[in-house]
Amino acid sequence: MTELIAGGFLSMPVIYRPPEEIIGAYHVKRGDFDIDEQAQVMSRRKIVGDVISHYQRHMEGMPAICFCVSVEHSRLMAEEFSAAGYRARAVYGNMPDAERESALRGLATGQVQVITSCDLIAEGFDTPAVAGCILLRRTMSLGLYLQQAGRALRPFPGKTRAVILDHV
Repeated sequence: MTELIAGGFLSMPVIYRPPEEIIGAYHVKRGDFDIDEQAQVMSRRKIVGDVISHYQRHMEGMPAICFCVSVEHSRLMAEEFSAAGYRARAVYGNMPDAERESALRGLATGQVQVITSCDLIAEGFDTPAVAGCILLRRTMSLGLYLQQAGRALRPFPGKTRAVILDHV
């Protein structure tokens, strides 16, 4: 990674985490942490509020992807970002294709500031304008973690760093 950053192929990641670790005892299902258990913990009012305040502090208005635990959690986070005055959209697999594509294009053009998603755009999604990622889903998979964080690492004119807000 150091070589790719030095060569200009990746942006320098700057990782922030909240001062308190989010504690939760999760069972393992199908090789990763239980989604339903995580959704209960990650939807708590204090955690949701911390996510918004950390975005304001470290990425105010910048294009970001928020990786959520479930589709319902993704919708909740989009609603909370919108209520805080940001242009946010939840994207998920069974929404109309045109609506999903419009939201994703909006992230690149600035019409959308925050996209919230669950297991939809961790891999193969490439919008270099993304300035940062908000991680709200624990995983046992290093590959998935790197794919999620990697959505913000693409270089883009004027982008000097990629912000990773790791809440998990």
